[in-house]
Amino acid sequence: MRNVLVALIVVCFVPTVVFAQHQQTESPSQRLTFSARAGASLNQFRGTSTYTLPFEGSARDYKLLQDHQWGFNIAGMMDYRLSKRFSCVSELAISFEGAHSETERLYNSSGDFEYTQYSFEFTKLNLPVMLRYHVSKRVSFESGVVAGFFLKASGEQAYVNSYLLNPTVYTFNLLRGGDLSKQRGYRNERGVNPVDASLVFSVTWNVYKKIFTQVRYTYTLSSADMNLNFDGARLNSDFQMTGYQLFFGYQF
Repeated sequence: MRNVLVALIVVCFVPTVVFAQHQQTESPSQRLTFSARAGASLNQFRGTSTYTLPFEGSARDYKLLQDHQWGFNIAGMMDYRLSKRFSCVSELAISFEGAHSETERLYNSSGDFEYTQYSFEFTKLNLPVMLRYHVSKRVSFESGVVAGFFLKASGEQAYVNSYLLNPTVYTFNLLRGGDLSKQRGYRNERGVNPVDASLVFSVTWNVYKKIFTQVRYTYTLSSADMNLNFDGARLNSDFQMTGYQLFFGYQF
């Protein structure tokens, strides 16, 4: 988290000092604007999963296959103009995110297979801080960092193989230290951290007067990991989430 705070200082306060000399003729109210935005996100996981059986004593690695899941995001934004070309943008956003993934299928000599499916749902409070470069009056580029706070994080794991007519499904709390619900002998020994950090890159286009649209890409720096224990059988998963977002907004 310390690295996130350092990045916030670099992104906003350093440019403020550099460009402040160009803003002597404008009042703070003239340099400050507010807006609201809402839109959809498309998220995916990248990572690996390791499964260890107690009677085998050896771990087997599974590659997590990428899949996408839609989410929703709404935010209030503040833009502080630093110079003709640069401004600092901060947001307060509520994000409803999710992701779906599964391990690659493993086959034996008889053609039988097994794999595991994951489904995750997150509710987060995100605090992005970005430096905006105004290419023209209608187009700008942004980059910065996001501090994310998990308000809710739940998951579902489904174990599927050719012997089972119906998959074995387990639900659990993803937050670190959270207990699995209603699963006898099934424990979540390590979950996701309640705070994460991400990089963000975006392009904004002013469509008409005060209406704008924005395309954004985010990459989570901190990994989310789980260490699940079911009667001695351990499943350890380590993954990171990336996302693409499309917003529409209005500047007040």
